[in-house]
Order: sequence, then structure tokens, then C-alpha cells
Amino acid sequence: MTRSAEARLWQALGVFVGVLGALLLAYTFGRYGLASLDHAALEYGIASSFIMMAGTAAFLAGRALHLEETHLTRKESRLWNLLSAVCLVGGAAIVIFAKVQHSASIVDRLAMGIAGSFFLMIGVLCLVGQRVMSRMHDAWVLSKEEREKIDREERTKVDRAYSIRDDR
Repeated sequence: MTRSAEARLWQALGVFVGVLGALLLAYTFGRYGLASLDHAALEYGIASSFIMMAGTAAFLAGRALHLEETHLTRKESRLWNLLSAVCLVGGAAIVIFAKVQHSASIVDRLAMGIAGSFFLMIGVLCLVGQRVMSRMHDAWVLSKEEREKIDREERTKVDRAYSIRDDR
């Protein structure tokens, strides 16, 4: 399997798993409501969050593998940073809100804290993925420049060798 095919496989798998997790979460909200304290709703919510996090990780891995063929642009880098910021700020706000909300039951605050933590983790995954892709892109560009420099030096050596032979 080529690197490009493997990258597309991981990206497709990531999208599929992420959408599956989102559908499970939508089912949970539809069946149990947004703020249900039912243990099945909490189990489905936590499972769907883990599934979406796995989908995010798989998609990021596929995108990193696909970096050589489709370079990381500034716009894409900014979008990854924006997604990271939104997830980190939103997750932190949810965790803080869960902590200061004293009128709700402990199970409700725990569920909110866990949901905020999942947002934080997805934000961290996106931020780390963006940094890895940025570093890989820089290394790829640098190695390409170094390869071109070595090729020029090799051609210069060969040209000199032929010019010495021609002079004799």
C-alpha cells in the first residue's frame, strides 16, 4: 500500500468513525434528552465521545501521512489552530461551569465535567496534530532544499570532471 493510499484510508476511517460517534451522540440526545441523568444516556454519551476522539486521531494521522502530497497551507494551519482554540476554550468553560454550579446534582456536574474534558482532549489532539504537521512540512521542505543542493553539487562535480577530460 502506498503512503498516499494509506493516508486516504486513515482519513476516511477517521471521518467514518467520527461521524459514527456523532450519530451515536445524536441518538442519545434524541432518545434521552440533552440533560438526562439516566445511566444509559451517560454510558452512550461517554462512548460516543471516545469514538469521536478516536475518529479525530485517525483523521489527523491520515492528514499527517498525506502531507508530502498535499502540503500544509497557512490557511489550513490557521483552521487547525482555530478548531483547537474553540475546543480548548469551550471545554475549559464547560469544566469551569460544572465546577461552580452548586445547585445541580453531583452526577449532572460530573457528566458536564466529562463532556468538557472530551472537548479539551479533542482541542489538544488538534493542536498537537497541527504542530506535528507543521514540523513535518518544514522538515520536508528543508530536506527537499537539501536534496536539490546536493544534486546541484553533484552536477557541478560531474561537469568539472567532464571539463577536465575535455581540456586534455
